[in-house]
Amino acid sequence: MMQLALAYASFGWAVFPVHSIRNGKCTCGRKACTSPGKHPLTKHGFKDATTDPAIVATWWKKQPWANIAIATGIKSGRLMVIDLDCKPDKGIDGEETWRQLDEKTPDTVEVLTGGGGRHLYFTYPDNVDLKSGTNVLGPGVDIRAENGYVLVPPSLHASGKRYEWEASSDPIDGVPVAPAPLWSMNGHAKGVQPTIETINPTELLPAVKVNELRSALAFISSDDRDIWLKVGMALKSTNAGQQAYGIWTEWSQQSSKYDPRDQQKTWHSIDSSRGVSLSTIFWMAKQNGWVDPNPVVAVNTIENGVNDPVIAPIVEETVPMNLYNPPGVLKSILDYILQTAYIPQPPYALNAALSLAATVLGRRYCGETKLRTNLYIVSIGTTGSGKEHPREAIRSILDSADCDHLDGGENIASGQGLLTRVSINPSIMFQLDEFGLWMKSLQQKNSGRYNGEIMPTLMKLYTSTNTKYKGTEYANQRERPRVDLTFPCVNIHATTTGETFYSSLSSAEVVNGCLNRLLVVDTTDMPEGEERESIKDIAVPPEIIGWIEEVIKQERTRGNLKGLSDCAPIRISKSPEAHKLFVQFLRESKARRKAETNLENIYILRRMYEKADKIATICACAEDLDRLIVTKEHAEWAIQFVTYHTNRLLRLIIDRIADTPFEQSLNDFYRAITDRGERGVTVRELNRDKPFRAYPPRDRGQIVETLVKSGQISLMELKTAGRKRIAYIPVNAEEDNHHE
Repeated sequence: MMQLALAYASFGWAVFPVHSIRNGKCTCGRKACTSPGKHPLTKHGFKDATTDPAIVATWWKKQPWANIAIATGIKSGRLMVIDLDCKPDKGIDGEETWRQLDEKTPDTVEVLTGGGGRHLYFTYPDNVDLKSGTNVLGPGVDIRAENGYVLVPPSLHASGKRYEWEASSDPIDGVPVAPAPLWSMNGHAKGVQPTIETINPTELLPAVKVNELRSALAFISSDDRDIWLKVGMALKSTNAGQQAYGIWTEWSQQSSKYDPRDQQKTWHSIDSSRGVSLSTIFWMAKQNGWVDPNPVVAVNTIENGVNDPVIAPIVEETVPMNLYNPPGVLKSILDYILQTAYIPQPPYALNAALSLAATVLGRRYCGETKLRTNLYIVSIGTTGSGKEHPREAIRSILDSADCDHLDGGENIASGQGLLTRVSINPSIMFQLDEFGLWMKSLQQKNSGRYNGEIMPTLMKLYTSTNTKYKGTEYANQRERPRVDLTFPCVNIHATTTGETFYSSLSSAEVVNGCLNRLLVVDTTDMPEGEERESIKDIAVPPEIIGWIEEVIKQERTRGNLKGLSDCAPIRISKSPEAHKLFVQFLRESKARRKAETNLENIYILRRMYEKADKIATICACAEDLDRLIVTKEHAEWAIQFVTYHTNRLLRLIIDRIADTPFEQSLNDFYRAITDRGERGVTVRELNRDKPFRAYPPRDRGQIVETLVKSGQISLMELKTAGRKRIAYIPVNAEEDNHHE
């Protein structure tokens, strides 16, 4: 429901949640409900309708079962819906009335209602003032325009049936909303002129072009009004109607200056023949660093004796072609793991190869930005799919290279125990099975203080590879001295099932930075390898052993404390081509974060560049220890690997974050702020009053930040009789009271 509500909002249709049907009754719970499954869940009904994706997502995240309603009229781009109502028991037959009225109706978007009727969607001109009404065009033929609303698919009707788009008229498939025929408005609207010209027929943009436009618009700011107008004019020139308006609205909402009423008014006033075309959008985007994601190549064809170039798009493979062909010794490690596996699984083998190389390189090498090679990789797969073998293969390799000290324990019992192990071997890898269950155990209320220290310690270690980690000060320094670590390089190679991993997550894990440090590789919907009848014992290839020995030989240290000395790593630079690719990747990552409305996604996207940079450094070392430079090929492979798996994670995680105590804390704060009414809650009161003071200061800050970014509350300057009051208030209260 949330995804569809967001899709409708992207068309420029203002949506809001309404009650649904549960066990044959309205979810409002009133026995005498007169409008079951149809009345609003928002305080001001259709007046609260919006196209703001942050608000829409918040509504349906809190009430995922809610039906979806669209406010008709000016708020949704002058949307008019003709409602054909059929109630045989009351003698109402809107279809019969419509057959008598219908002179010539254009093809348009159509809904089959759960009650057996139909909704026909149209747009009406801006010189028309059209009101909603019952039986406006005759018995059973209503009009929904200004001050009205309609339910949309897949909302549930009191009959138990759902609203559905008529098979050939689904707007999600790109079917346009037609202009309202003049005869359907005459006599029922103020200001109708008999000479209204027919609007140009809609010409829908193909999906490839829409994606290309969204990619380009991510590089253009919508804050400047002149640029905002040019983009609107360029999109209007396409004659793509509501589709083009939806793209413009979606982009415009990235600015704090976005005003739905001004958006609609300006769109209707734009002259599509002003000479501004889509090329203007692409030109502006390129000035800001955009690169066409679908470059074109000229293909010569001969037709009618004329040799003409035909432009053909280059389509990228869904799964990167070279994903399982990493450079240098990484490929040797991957092949060894696959050759010795009962169930060969390339994703697991590749993750193990990266983890092993990252650990061996440890504190000895770093990239241009001083990023070390430590990785926290989590392989997700089904039970019995072969997740265990790569861990065993890594142990065999380390044993053969006499580097067993690099392999840590299979379990971490406490934060202090973790630090003690890392103090012995600052470059180390922990191979953890059932990672999801382990994450769950850390969140249990009775898990104890020692468990509670583990995840914060791991998070801090992740970002401490280029500095000194200062341990905890205990009262009894003789028995429990502080443990300091110089440039620790901790790696995680974990495996788990999807069910336990996703159920262990909450918004808290995303917001506090746990999940975004993990490089998650979900293989649950990928083809599984075939079981082998027999497995041969294969010795670890000499090139792998030789590479590990060569890396260790090149270690450079200062001081005389073995394993704790201050490292001077070899810094690996990028070739000009690789540097250019990473600059572009950084710009694209920033643009994605700026365009993203989901807070959890923003946090995950934030570390994409960092992970790709680390893996590119690993690739350079794996390729040639005598020529340490990140090439274009290394950069391409690393960026491809991180982008592919991050995109998969974002698709999978949106509906799978568990409802946990963090979500409860969000609800507690929001209710408490709402209960304060128009006075709101000041920062001082957040630190002083209940329930806020029950949470640690850091948690309070995260909770308030989440509520602000999700559009539920905002910090406002309120007018009072005395001194000005600055307080957090609910967004609805802000709209109602018009505070400055």
